[in-house]
Amino acid sequence: MVFRSEPGRGFTLAGLWQRRHVRVECGDALRPYIEGQELSARAALDLQTDASVILMNRVLRRQLDHRVQVLRSEGVPAAAMPEEAQWLSTFHEAGWVGPSAEFWGRYAVLTDAPELAREWLMPEVIDRLMHWPLGGVRPETPLLFMLLRGKVYLRMQMEPPPDPDTAVHALDLFHRLAHRALVLQPGGGLDGLSSRG
Repeated sequence: MVFRSEPGRGFTLAGLWQRRHVRVECGDALRPYIEGQELSARAALDLQTDASVILMNRVLRRQLDHRVQVLRSEGVPAAAMPEEAQWLSTFHEAGWVGPSAEFWGRYAVLTDAPELAREWLMPEVIDRLMHWPLGGVRPETPLLFMLLRGKVYLRMQMEPPPDPDTAVHALDLFHRLAHRALVLQPGGGLDGLSSRG
């Protein structure tokens, strides 16, 4: 992995992890629902599944729902809607016994494969999602972890001033979820857990 600091803007970290391409960036936000600094990561895992899981905080889900309603009222055609609008219309919200009511009150899980979502979001991941470094992530902080198109993604707003402990915590979660996705590949638990299963 190669680290590059970009003075006044943030950093990039890119290279190979488990022989897969990974890129981490922190810099000016690229998405309209994130303000200030954005921490993002992508692991190109080439997973042999077309299933999708998206975890986001509920405040962000409400904001995206409102944005979609506004765009529809303005007559924006479905084909021109942003990717986030397609998630909301394509995937169903999943829930299962185990995580606390506080977790479900704070996060939403959208998916076309509920069993995969349950297997991917392990208890230790759920625990860490509920215990961020003090002040680094609030319930309203835009945050997404995604399993899409055979890749794992992180998108998160860095609350000012950017906190290194929060970034490390988020990247640890990203690492755990990327590793878990590899474990759940065909032959290890993903068999039959496609969007058609």
